[in-house]
Amino acid sequence: MGASLACGVKATRDAAGWIVALGDMPWIAESTIVRVVRAIADGAIVAAPFYRQLRGHPVGFGAACFAELSALSNDDGAKSVVAAYRDSLVRIDVEDPGTLRDVDRPDDLT
Repeated sequence: MGASLACGVKATRDAAGWIVALGDMPWIAESTIVRVVRAIADGAIVAAPFYRQLRGHPVGFGAACFAELSALSNDDGAKSVVAAYRDSLVRIDVEDPGTLRDVDRPDDLT
């Protein structure tokens, strides 16, 4: 996952930021994504939604994260980047359980 993310970031190096959304999380509300995008556009280095005190997805990264994101190569995605910026993480409280719900098995779709 980290290598794929690094590849995408490198291919868009001139971007003002990146929103990392996972393909197995189809229930995230559009309004949540918009709020993460706005936080990055407003200057956040890292921004993420929180539902009931739990950090969810998608996570936004500002351009300042380019070096760290483009160097990823592990299977943990961008967890290390989020951890590196935890003190400046912009927390977006949402009422969107889709930020935590993913699909691992066909039963998860019901």
